[in-house]
Order: sequence, then C-alpha cells, then structure tokens
Amino acid sequence: MATKTCLYSGCGAILPLCNGNRKYCPGKNCDELAKGERQTKNYPVGDDAKKAIQKNREICNILLGEKESGEFDLMMVLKMGFDSDGFYGTIIWGEPKKKLFKVYDFYFHLDTSSATKKIQIWKASKK
Repeated sequence: MATKTCLYSGCGAILPLCNGNRKYCPGKNCDELAKGERQTKNYPVGDDAKKAIQKNREICNILLGEKESGEFDLMMVLKMGFDSDGFYGTIIWGEPKKKLFKVYDFYFHLDTSSATKKIQIWKASKK
C-alpha cells in the first residue's frame, strides 16, 4: 500500500492511513504553516499594487492640497512617481462620459487625446 507524506515542505512526515484525503499531519499546525508559505509566494504581486496605490494617493494629496480638483501635466506627475495602473476601482461619470479611476479618496482621469497630456484629479467627496 502506498504511503502519503505531509505536504508542508518543512515536515514531510509519513501520514497515518486512517484517512485517504489527509494532506497534513493531524494534531500539528502543518496546514497553517503550509498556508503561510503559499501566501508568502503571492505577496510580492499584492505588495507592488498596494505600494502603487499608496504612492498615487500621496501624490494626489500633494497636488490638490486643500483644492477639490485640479488639472496637471501628466509627464510632471509621472516624474513624481505616479503609476497610472495604481488604482482599485472605476466609475463612468459626467458629460461627455469619462472613465474615472479611484484611489482611496481621489478620482483621476487621464486625458491623452491632445498633444499636451493631462491628468485631472478630484476629491471623491465631491463626486
């Protein structure tokens, strides 16, 4: 009869044959440790996105200050470290319809239609 070993890389113990579906040692925390390993492998992607969103919020806060909205040169904002992919939601708003990207308490819209590329930023409380 074939034996199974614990799937946690730090253990590898042979599992008792009482349950054919068992993947981790009974009575130990191998399943929790294995879950931690899996999450650690996935964190770099999430960390990069979180850092981009936080940086974008910081830049929006610096640019607007106490103002409710503003329009800025896109190249200048990108040089400050703004990441156009650093957002976590979108809405369609206004006439003509614009796609606004949400970053915490700010919305932004990239206007790349003209020769001078602009970014428009609004505080979310006014949307």
